[in-house]
Amino acid sequence: MKTQSNTKINKTFVLTLALLLICTLNLKAQWTAQSVGMDYYDFNSVYFVNADTGYVVGVDYYNEVGLVFKTTDGGTNWVQLGFDSTGIELKSVYFINADTGYIVGNNWDSESGNIFKTTDGGTTWVEQSYGALNLYLFSAYFLNADTGFAVGCNFDEENYILTDYILKTTDGGLHWTTKTNGLSCYYNSVYFIDANTGYAIGSNENGAGVVMKTIDGGENWISKNTGISGSLNSVYFLNADTGYTVGFDDYSYSGIIYKTVNGGNYWILQKTVEEAYFYDVDFPDANIGYAVGSDDYGNGLILKTKDGGVNWIKQNSGNSYDLMSVDFIDTNIGYTVGYELTVLKTTNGGETEPTEPWGKIGTKWTYWIPQTEGNYKLLPFEMQSTGDTIIEGKTCYKLENIGECSVTDLSSIYIYTEYDKVYYYDDVAEDFLLLYDFSLNAGDEYYLFLDHGYFTNLLIVYIDSVGTEIFNDSSFRVQYVTTTSAYISEDSVTWQLGASNNAKIVEFMGSTTYFFPQKVDSCHNFISTICSYQDEKGFIYTTGSYPCGTPVPNSVQEYKAPNINIYPNPAHDQLTIENTNSLIRNIRLYDLSGKTIQKVSNINQYQITIPLSEVQQGLYFISVTCDEGVITKKVIVR
Repeated sequence: MKTQSNTKINKTFVLTLALLLICTLNLKAQWTAQSVGMDYYDFNSVYFVNADTGYVVGVDYYNEVGLVFKTTDGGTNWVQLGFDSTGIELKSVYFINADTGYIVGNNWDSESGNIFKTTDGGTTWVEQSYGALNLYLFSAYFLNADTGFAVGCNFDEENYILTDYILKTTDGGLHWTTKTNGLSCYYNSVYFIDANTGYAIGSNENGAGVVMKTIDGGENWISKNTGISGSLNSVYFLNADTGYTVGFDDYSYSGIIYKTVNGGNYWILQKTVEEAYFYDVDFPDANIGYAVGSDDYGNGLILKTKDGGVNWIKQNSGNSYDLMSVDFIDTNIGYTVGYELTVLKTTNGGETEPTEPWGKIGTKWTYWIPQTEGNYKLLPFEMQSTGDTIIEGKTCYKLENIGECSVTDLSSIYIYTEYDKVYYYDDVAEDFLLLYDFSLNAGDEYYLFLDHGYFTNLLIVYIDSVGTEIFNDSSFRVQYVTTTSAYISEDSVTWQLGASNNAKIVEFMGSTTYFFPQKVDSCHNFISTICSYQDEKGFIYTTGSYPCGTPVPNSVQEYKAPNINIYPNPAHDQLTIENTNSLIRNIRLYDLSGKTIQKVSNINQYQITIPLSEVQQGLYFISVTCDEGVITKKVIVR
């Protein structure tokens, strides 16, 4: 990231390398430690120009000198760049291109801030003169080769007066102008959206958050801290409206993450973490973002969002020291740095991957399927992993039906795993399609596109909650899900991934109905449950009143789909949804990617008409929730 906090926690320096990765059951950390220098180095800021070239800056407290390291091979090797930085702690680094960059820091002896510039990729550094004394600088941001900003504060030690300061250059650092808003605060971070609009954030002398905004290139600044509670360390904006800031709230003793969607006019608290601190935030795209910091014990803390900040998921950093800065090159490749020599890298967005593959050779799933036509009996359905093969360069496991009854028209299924995701190969699509995704959390949903020749179906899987269950002394992650069939074709065949409500997807097991979503027609009308999962763990899972024995026959009730009429279809300027049997509660119109186009809640009517004049031509789905359940149909807009 481009910004950095000035928060510093004093530590006892231990001259041992403590960069061990923490492993958890069935998972391994996807942040790996990079080897850089000695273990009494503290890093404050990281910035990457491209996938290969990056810089970290900090301080060697043992020798009391500032530190600059550079890599040109994506973090594999780091070289220390030398210049006279005696008595200086370097706080923030920012590069405009591969050659030109800036560093700001503070000199302990002169008690003043420093600005250094390089034009040769860090080989030489020249100190910039800005004329003001007793300034402390904590963050720098440059719009281009000429225009940039540095922020911090002035502290009058004799009179104990704290004053905010913002520096600006328009000639590449040759000259700097200083400005103060007359506030008793300091700025930890600065970020500009364009030449006119920018933000400076920090804290006042009482520990309250400060957000200042300019719309004239830094000439004038106005307060925009409505909704903020707590001190702030870093700010990042995606566009003119949407931005994030992170920090710490003394009142609740929690790390805080705020978001604005109206250009800072109001900030919404999105996440708090008790006994934690956040020092930096970065968003490689509109949805995916990262916040880094530490817990109350100084252990590295990384949170990730994949939905624009609605949900934040803790990642395993494998690091026991504060993380001070984060910078992502794209959604997968990123770096975070911190105290005690910490430089961590991820190449997969920090996601975890199972240490064991799904469906490894020899694994067998056994189901007992109660047949409900004619004489009631149980039919075995077995599926076993019999080997591996290479498809499109991916190592896949082959799963074959070996039981008496088959609930799929496929003689075999090919799957491969990638981190927390399981994919299967679709013969018709000639591509890999998502089957399970254990990186999802409560509130998430995903789509299973099932196409096997004579019909196509879309299954929507809603993640209601996520937990763990113990089977034979082993812990397995479990997703508790609800599924809905959304028909693309008009075929009446349905697909299942567990029951429509209260279904489970068990890690390495599959759903409680089938490992693979199956169509319910090969063995007449039936329900099913996993009876056993046979590998070295000896997994046994049972549900209901018949655990792998002779079941008590249950009466089969005919399911009556909601009598929903949707017209006209194709539609042009409006669409009417009508249910003659029960009240319509909610409707949602969405496109093929799952993006919601229109949503109406709390309808409580038998009929509703929605406008389509602003909807582009194309194919859409509409989900209608009524007292009888949820039905989804396709809608064509012309």
